[in-house]
Parts: sequence; C-alpha cells; structure tokens
Amino acid sequence: MQELQNSYSKANDFLRNTGSGLQEDDIANGTTTLKIALTKICKYWDDLVSSWVHGLSQLPLHHGHIA
Repeated sequence: MQELQNSYSKANDFLRNTGSGLQEDDIANGTTTLKIALTKICKYWDDLVSSWVHGLSQLPLHHGHIA
C-alpha cells in the first residue's frame, strides 16, 4: 500500500510541475502524452484519480458542526 501511495504522490508532483509540458527526454523515451507519463510513474494513475474525484463528488457541501 505504501508503494502505491508513493507512486501516486510522485505522479501528482510530476503533474503539478509540468508547466512546460513534456521534455525532449520524455519524448525520446516514448512518452508522447501527459497521461502516458503519469501512468509510467504510477501504474494505477487513472484508477486512483477517478476514484478520488468520484469520492469527492459524493461529499455533502456542508457537513454541519460536529460536537
């Protein structure tokens, strides 16, 4: 589980730091899209992101005050 979390974190960090897009080295190594780059870093990127986004959409907008 820790390995999965680490790879997801690395992919997420990569995504946040791709302001200039893919680099020449990435393209030379066969990485032609951001999605390919993310799944190379985290094998389950698509599954984790869709689960996370789906989970957030299920949260109520106002939780009220918990005593």
